[in-house]
Amino acid sequence: SLRGFLSKFLNVEIGLALMSSRWAGAEFWESQIRKCVTLDYILDKAEVCTIGVDWGGADDLAALCLLGRFPDKSWGAWVKAWARPSVFKARPKIADRLRDFQRAGDLSVVPTGEAQAAEAADICQRVFEAGLLPAEGGIGLDSAGIDLLIDALDTRGLVYPLVVPVPQGWKLQSVVSGVPLRLEAGTLVHGGQPL
Repeated sequence: SLRGFLSKFLNVEIGLALMSSRWAGAEFWESQIRKCVTLDYILDKAEVCTIGVDWGGADDLAALCLLGRFPDKSWGAWVKAWARPSVFKARPKIADRLRDFQRAGDLSVVPTGEAQAAEAADICQRVFEAGLLPAEGGIGLDSAGIDLLIDALDTRGLVYPLVVPVPQGWKLQSVVSGVPLRLEAGTLVHGGQPL
């Protein structure tokens, strides 16, 4: 029947659309969980690390990812995020999920942007003091809205060329394409953090 054909056709079309808009690494994400991969584990086992930070506005999360390379040339990833109370007001539909991340220890809820920046800068300083960051480009920042973080890093002596802006958009394509390949190859692991 025409109705049956359209239903099958639409289901196939919707399925293809979902597959085409799905991140390529999603298929391999679960298989690369290693519960041992924590901040402390990476600091203990990695031979070099980099940090990437995406700083949200008053209605969004700020997030940091620590990526460590181990002697066998595999990589481990650990993440941390921050929210201010304004995020919960601006995004009530996801407030319960954010509280889940907070209970898991992956999201800190802080009263101000300054407190958020201080916590993120403390993590950066810890990695720096462990001697794991390259002298140039060890901390990469999305350059939008990061004044408070720049100040917090500066007070800890973490400045350019260690701290650099990271181009956004199409310039991230090699990373966007490379992470799924590392997951598929088994050379990128993470702690399975719900965040």
